[in-house]
Amino acid sequence: MNNIVVVFGGVSCEHDISIITGIQVVNNLVGYNIYPIYISKSGIWYYSDKYRTVEDVITLKASECFISSDGYLVVKSVLGRYKKLVHIDGVFVALHGLNGEDGALAGLCNISGINCFNPQILPSALLLDKVEFKNYLSGLNLVRLVKYVGVSVDQSFDEVRCIIDKKKLAYPLIVKPANLGSSIGIQIVKTLDDLNDKLTCAFKFDKKVIIEELVSNISEYNIAILKDKNDLIISSVEEPRAGSEILSYNDKYLNGEKVEGMQSLARIFPADISDELKKEIEDSAAKVYKQMNLSGVVRFDFIYQKDTNVLYLNEINTIPGSYANYLFDNLTFEELLNKMIKNTYFEKNKEKELIRYFESSVLKNADLSIKK
Repeated sequence: MNNIVVVFGGVSCEHDISIITGIQVVNNLVGYNIYPIYISKSGIWYYSDKYRTVEDVITLKASECFISSDGYLVVKSVLGRYKKLVHIDGVFVALHGLNGEDGALAGLCNISGINCFNPQILPSALLLDKVEFKNYLSGLNLVRLVKYVGVSVDQSFDEVRCIIDKKKLAYPLIVKPANLGSSIGIQIVKTLDDLNDKLTCAFKFDKKVIIEELVSNISEYNIAILKDKNDLIISSVEEPRAGSEILSYNDKYLNGEKVEGMQSLARIFPADISDELKKEIEDSAAKVYKQMNLSGVVRFDFIYQKDTNVLYLNEINTIPGSYANYLFDNLTFEELLNKMIKNTYFEKNKEKELIRYFESSVLKNADLSIKK
């Protein structure tokens, strides 16, 4: 695995944060041939071997490119011709949100015979959608979830109101676009009179929205897990500090003068919590990681209701900002990336034992004549 592509940017509201994560991955991969691919906000793919800073992505003139079905990075020359630049051994996906975190690029890698170092298609697609992820986990009864409903843009306001009443959700509520992260589009609804306007805003970002009860007097806790062959490496727990009632985009990414992705978050690390709560967070995250057959590095976000001492799983991020490297106090970013690569190779070797072909005489005996 010498030729590694790192894909970042993308047609998503999380485009800018994705660039930061992608550049961090590029700069912490040591000992490999790195091929950075930037996807613009309009969806055009660009390659430059000089992408090393955010400024490079913004200012450098790069070549259009794509990944071919036989696993090559194909680049457009100055004469307008496309040529195969290199065969790709593996891909790091640094696209937050749609077309990356939802497993779309993992699917492209699978079809092209390329290793993908991030979680695979099914868990990625399921976990990006906040409604479907909670529907799935509700059936497993592995963790506690805040009361919620999912609604679509096609439903009328009266239908939504009836759904909320039927589920007996109590105000205040919190409204979130179902397939978006980075706290973008999140709205607090304090009364029924606010609901229509807040839903209208959320539906500008997504066709599906999740509505949850807003739990008061909470602490938030994050933890990450990295698969290491047959073992799990569990990070320390952090307590992010919100500057407002909910953890906002500004809280996550715009603290201080230098923007460094999620690692710039105001926080207590490691979190000052009891051993019992720490174990509950670790065990809950590990159970879900194993149940969903996850791989790579995944961040789990919890909320803890201090009045009732109840822990709720809030979200799961299969491509977390900055790859959640800041949560692993015993691993450098370089070591984390290397473990992701080695684990992917380990899993691929196990897949080689599976039967992928079945000899059949069905085509020889098939009658393909057209009957009139």
